[in-house]
Amino acid sequence: MARTTMSNLIEQLRGMTHTGQSDYTLGAVDYWSDDQLQQVLDRHRTEIYRRMLTPYPKVISGGSLEWYEYRSGLQNLERTSGGTALFIVEDSTGADAGTALWSADYNTGIVTFASDTNGTEYYLTGRTYNLNAAAAEVWGQKIGHYAASVDFSTDNMSVRRGQLLTNARDMYNHFVTQAGPQTSNAQRSDLR
Repeated sequence: MARTTMSNLIEQLRGMTHTGQSDYTLGAVDYWSDDQLQQVLDRHRTEIYRRMLTPYPKVISGGSLEWYEYRSGLQNLERTSGGTALFIVEDSTGADAGTALWSADYNTGIVTFASDTNGTEYYLTGRTYNLNAAAAEVWGQKIGHYAASVDFSTDNMSVRRGQLLTNARDMYNHFVTQAGPQTSNAQRSDLR
């Protein structure tokens, strides 16, 4: 079952890939359930551990500063479910700031505190997702499905399924370009 913390990301991915709950069936499996889209997203996930948030102070009258807004420089973050380890804001001592003290724009990675923090350092632990890479993967799978489709004509009607294949290829190429370079960490097994 898809995590409730992923609902916004799954909906964004549905929009980018034009997918419904049962676009097509292969064997006995309908495509694209929330679980299937979450699995694709999870393959394009980056774990973030104690990334320093950048404060953006607001200048008020007399030149004083107020500290409410902090930016992570990340986008498409998984939401918190109120106390889970999926999105944690901590101060420099490692103390959890608690969800009652702040709100987050998970799409832009901006954390806004309810009261002035006086410039305290805060760190973010969470998960970010490359939606463009996930969309490219879904379109790639659609290409495989549409490749088996054929054009046909009947009485006064013509169905050109080849256009679906062409469109899927175009969308795949678009999102591959938008996804940017993919990196991974490698460890040598001979050095232990």
